[in-house]
Amino acid sequence: MAGAHPAISCANLSPAFCPPNRLVCPRVYQPNSDHMGICKQEHRKEGIMKNQEGFSLIEVLISVFLLGTVGSALLAGLGTVTETTPIANQKSTALSIAEAQMEYIYNQDYDSTNNPPVYQVLPDLPPNYNIDTPMVERLDPDGDGTTNDDGLQRVRIIVRYNNEPIATLQGYKSNKN
Repeated sequence: MAGAHPAISCANLSPAFCPPNRLVCPRVYQPNSDHMGICKQEHRKEGIMKNQEGFSLIEVLISVFLLGTVGSALLAGLGTVTETTPIANQKSTALSIAEAQMEYIYNQDYDSTNNPPVYQVLPDLPPNYNIDTPMVERLDPDGDGTTNDDGLQRVRIIVRYNNEPIATLQGYKSNKN
């Protein structure tokens, strides 16, 4: 056949247009024709691109389900954060109050007369916070009994929020004389 060109090999086409079992295009190339457009369309219908023009309903439903699952997990995580933040703030505030109370006791005169020793509580606490009367006990480093003050006391402070204990601090006070 004079003037006819040989069939175009699929090796010359992009792999997306040429199925693996197709070695030669069935159409014969004719100059100045729309052969390549027709050949590519046929390869699309038979090959890799078959039925890939959009998403199926199943694919869309699975995507929506996965997106909903991930979204609800994120929202649950945010809910946990919003619940734990106030608790952390309450504990932080209670610890600050306990430390301030301990410092307040350290700055008061040493009580060697009362058994157990008595110290003043901080005035003007934030709303819903209170301090138990500081539990102070004499320690007996000399081994002669706690009726005789040896100059060392253990101080224990409990801070409550809405009457629930939320922070406890323990320290020691000594007679500096």
